Amino acid sequence: MLFAFITVRAQALITMARYEEALEWASKAARLPNAHFHALGAVASSLGHLGRSDEAKRALGEILRLCPDYSRRLVEASFPYRHREDLERYLEGLRKAGLPD
Repeated sequence: MLFAFITVRAQALITMARYEEALEWASKAARLPNAHFHALGAVASSLGHLGRSDEAKRALGEILRLCPDYSRRLVEASFPYRHREDLERYLEGLRKAGLPD
């Protein structure tokens, strides 16, 4: 479950607008052998915020390959952020990566 703890760290960094650090941690999580597609979500969100559109779209494409039902609704159900603005920041990065509403 190490990937999960590292992914949560990346998500926390996204909420603090520390996108470079978030990308570093999310990438570490995504490289672990049993990583979940949500680790790639943190990668895609970070890349989206950083304006690295092509890479963000590739990450989102990989998520959709692993989980065709990946959507805003799935993210909202998976991560019950205490503060709505933190969730919105995370989702904004995913929107920039190309995730439709």
